[in-house]
Formats: sequence, C-alpha cells, structure tokens
Amino acid sequence: MRRKILQDYSNTLCHMLIGSRISGDLEVLADLPDGSLSIDVLRGTASHDVAGSLQLQVAGELRDWLVQRLEVSGIPTETISSAAVTARITTDRIATDRTHVVSFDFFVRSTLTTEHVAYLGQPHEVHKWHSRLPRCDAKLCPGEHADAHATGGELSEVGLVQALDRADELVRNCAAGSLSFEEFCVLYDNFYWLYALDGHESDESGRATLARLAARIAPHKVVAETILHRVCADADATRQGFRSAGRISGSEAVAKLKELAQALPLPQGLPSARVR
Repeated sequence: MRRKILQDYSNTLCHMLIGSRISGDLEVLADLPDGSLSIDVLRGTASHDVAGSLQLQVAGELRDWLVQRLEVSGIPTETISSAAVTARITTDRIATDRTHVVSFDFFVRSTLTTEHVAYLGQPHEVHKWHSRLPRCDAKLCPGEHADAHATGGELSEVGLVQALDRADELVRNCAAGSLSFEEFCVLYDNFYWLYALDGHESDESGRATLARLAARIAPHKVVAETILHRVCADADATRQGFRSAGRISGSEAVAKLKELAQALPLPQGLPSARVR
C-alpha cells in the first residue's frame, strides 16, 4: 500500500509543477535562457542549470503539499531520502515577441526516493503561454488611462482605483460568461501580486493608500489566494492527490468568481444588478 501511495505522490508532483498558474514564476522563467529547472521538493528550493538558484513560489508549494500528504498517510518524512522535480524548458518552438508573450514547452519528470526504491513520476509534456505587461519605471495600471506617479515607481491612488475598476470588470465579465476562464487568466494576469497589493513593495505613503482602498483590494486577494493559486488543469482536478491538495478545476474557479462578483462594487452610473 505504501508503495502505491508514494508512486501516486511522485506522479502528482510532476503534474503539480506544470499545472501551476503562478504567473510570477513564469515571469521569472521568461527572463531566463532555455534550460533545465530542478526543484528539491524536501527543501523547497529551485535552481536553473544556467541561471543558478531561483526564488520560485511553486517550490515551496510542492514542499508543503508533500509534507502534508506524508503526514496524512502516516509516512515519516525521514523515510524520503530525496524528492525532485525536473523540467526541461524551451521557448523557441513558436516565435514570439518575448517582451509581450512567451511560449513555454515543459518536459517534466519527478523522482521520489526512499532507502530501497526510487519512484519515477510519469513524464509529462505541456505547452503554456505567458502574457507579459510592458516593463517601465512606474507601475502603470492595466489599460490606456494609467495614472502613476512620475517618481518612486509608486502607483497613485487615482491610478490604483482605475486598475481596481478594470480588474473588477474582468471578474464580472468572466462570471457573466463574456470571457472564458483562460481569457480571464491572461487579461487579469494575477493582478493582486503583479501590483504588490499586499504592500511589500510600498513606502509609507503607498501603504496608506492601500489601507484606504482595503475594501476594494480584499476581493482580489481572495482571487489570488483561494482561486488562481488553487486552480489546475481540469483533467488533473479529478485526481485524488490534487483534490486532497485543495486544487480546483477551471469550472469550479468560475463558480467561485461568480460568488465573488456579487460583492464587487458596480461601476458608477449603472443600475443595481447581480450576476445570475
């Protein structure tokens, strides 16, 4: 029974890496040359064969998931001598303007090793698109009418309100069915983390602005932490390992967006209405 469980965990680790929709990690990889990504799951660390050590959120996520599953299964962590996920990453199969879009091809393998047995995860290949926003000195909000301070790279309160209005609109459009979930993910682009709305990049003035707009920001924290952070490929969402890890399918994510859209402020000038 233990061998079956560990084999399933090895397979799941392989799928979890490529099923992740963590835009920040893709942005890190988009700036690197093609190469091999290695994740030491027990340590929660990642490295690239060209760029060296990397800070990737998915590495910690895989570590936390494996530790939790071993605990649930009654398998001591010390039983596992190593747990590794490797991915060969190429971006040259489809030519793109890398300042805007990057085409990723991943070939992923995983290995879970005990003293006597190495459990090889089923190799998996997947293609992913990553949409990038233009880089500039100031953090411009999405859309054509961004309003940012000229100094310090801080988004002004007016600019942040505009960005929140557009993000709210994307949530409502996806909830209403006028945007597919895939289109929503590209356009929304992990809005909460992209604009560092947790305040970790803000100075005192910026944190004061975030505090004044806390009620507007709160729904997008929910989108980031309980919807996009948990979503995986629909095929994987039926697997027990993914369900146990709290993963959800795209359709489940849309259902959650519909619930959240009910609480969003309506654009000024529109009559009261709710998503059905």
